Amino acid sequence: MTRKLLIFTILLCTVILALSVDVDAYTFSDNNEAGYRVSEPSNAILNGGVKFYDDWGFTIKGTTEYSQHVNVLEMASDENSKLVTWAASDSYNAGFSRKTVANIAKDYEDKHPGWKVVGGMNADQYYTKYGEALGTDGSDYFYPQPYYPMIADYEKWFSITATPRGNGNIVGITNDGSIDQLHYFNAGWNNTAANKAPISGLYLTIKGETEEKFLINKVNDNPGLNESSLYSPYFIGAKIPDVEVSGSNLFVVEDAELAYMSNSTTYTYKQGNNENAFFGKGKVSKLATSATLKRGQFAINTNNQDLINALSVDDDIVVQYEFEGLLNTVESGIGFHTIMRMDGVDRTSTATYNTSLYPRAMLGRKADGTLSLVTVDGRQAGAGMNGVNMNESNAILKHYGVVEAYQLDGGGSVTMIIRDGNDFKTVNSPSDGSDRSVLNALLFVVKSPDIEEDLDIYEDKFTINVEINDPSVTKLFVKMGEDTKEVINGKVEFTDLTPNTEYNYEYWTYKDDVFVQTVLGGKINTAKRMPNVEYINIVNDDNGLIIEVNINDPDGASLRQNISFNGQSKLITKKQVEFPGVFDINLETLSISISYDLNDGNGRQDVVFNDLKIRMNLVVYMMSTISKTKESVKEIYG
Repeated sequence: MTRKLLIFTILLCTVILALSVDVDAYTFSDNNEAGYRVSEPSNAILNGGVKFYDDWGFTIKGTTEYSQHVNVLEMASDENSKLVTWAASDSYNAGFSRKTVANIAKDYEDKHPGWKVVGGMNADQYYTKYGEALGTDGSDYFYPQPYYPMIADYEKWFSITATPRGNGNIVGITNDGSIDQLHYFNAGWNNTAANKAPISGLYLTIKGETEEKFLINKVNDNPGLNESSLYSPYFIGAKIPDVEVSGSNLFVVEDAELAYMSNSTTYTYKQGNNENAFFGKGKVSKLATSATLKRGQFAINTNNQDLINALSVDDDIVVQYEFEGLLNTVESGIGFHTIMRMDGVDRTSTATYNTSLYPRAMLGRKADGTLSLVTVDGRQAGAGMNGVNMNESNAILKHYGVVEAYQLDGGGSVTMIIRDGNDFKTVNSPSDGSDRSVLNALLFVVKSPDIEEDLDIYEDKFTINVEINDPSVTKLFVKMGEDTKEVINGKVEFTDLTPNTEYNYEYWTYKDDVFVQTVLGGKINTAKRMPNVEYINIVNDDNGLIIEVNINDPDGASLRQNISFNGQSKLITKKQVEFPGVFDINLETLSISISYDLNDGNGRQDVVFNDLKIRMNLVVYMMSTISKTKESVKEIYG
């Protein structure tokens, strides 16, 4: 009887616990192994119509809930809005540098005038050391580079990876506004499936109104009859030595935008993965018969008469390994390690990485073609960020309507940013405690009007002087809070403001009777108020004089304060300044100088106060009178 009672009690507790969880509030993965619900929703519409979610919620496995923090960016792409990939080149233009997602976004804007980043997140995995595997050091010279292929600006930066015969997962992004804008391929050379994206060859493209393309037959080797060869320095040991080249028709690019040879057939240690891999872009600087190529340079040596006739000094060229088929035509492409959902159906995996709880970053699309970037924080259970496995990830993706999704680099790399005026802010909680420097990023970008501005800043107002260089902008407005003003004769002014206060402002255009917010705008701080000396109080003691300086500096504009008196100059570090041994008082020598910065664009300035309001006790007054009398007598009698 006791045993039956115990079993009944256990069953009853299980039922009660199950009933305490509102399963109807959850979106479940297809296998019902995990669910997700939002408990604290928050969303906003950013520039360019990008929708941003900053949600707190719970995943559930069995009857146990786990607190989660989820961020989502959504955008419908068109001719003015798109999803791009980007990485920042190194100082030699001979490879890439790891940077935070925010700094990658800034680099993209620097290289793409007229486009602004609204938001983004980290992208593909990358080699963290000089090796062919994560964390391996010493075997492979090239670093950093991604695990998988990468395309940016239609350019195939990494069509051939460090392990070309391995897994070559890549999703191409067409940005054509269609429902199906994401296209999965596997560029691994050993892949035989229908989604294979084979390399078509190494090609040189002459950029211009009409592009011309030519096959490059060899790399760092002499061309044969009617052939063309590419030459560029590459790692030998731990260094990149110069390459001596000679030929009758040598087209040299001395100042390349990028020249990166990220693999070589000479690397026999790579055991089957030693294949030539190169991307080069730049202007032909000279035609020569010999050249010494340094890091960040490349050259074409050709015996192909058609190429000789077509190519000239000052031509812009791109040399890259190209794909066959659709993948070769996409503007952006990024590698990934796991397909999460396809055609509205969950994928599953028993791999340890996918069954463990990690921070996650995922790229996907909704049924209507809207593109989505999703991050889930983790490794911070004490702060309510537990991380998720693949089943939980799929439940989250389903909740936000994502029907096709790919998992990118997770763990400490997971970072999501959104635009914050002229800067960016991180909206998730990276598990490293700060933003990690990563190799590449996925960015939502929008077209931006060509506008130049100059600010006149005062303590109670500011004036924005605007030069509109975009003929499509016929009317321009500036919005600050609830106040919207039109730019007239290149100027707009906001008055009656509070000193030393930050104000956000936005640019809006007016088209087809509709106000349209641009991505332009920023933050302005009104100037600080000028510091001034309210009064001086002088008292004496047995040692000399004590001067109390009362300075009114309501906004902290003062940088340095000095007092000069009786031929002495002292830094004011506290309210009372002592002048020991001084009993002969000449108030005409007393002055206060202040170095200050009002944050009005004029930088550091100095002011001297001579006409001071002076208070003193009776003894000091008498000492001052005696000193003044002495000076008068001295002037009269010499």
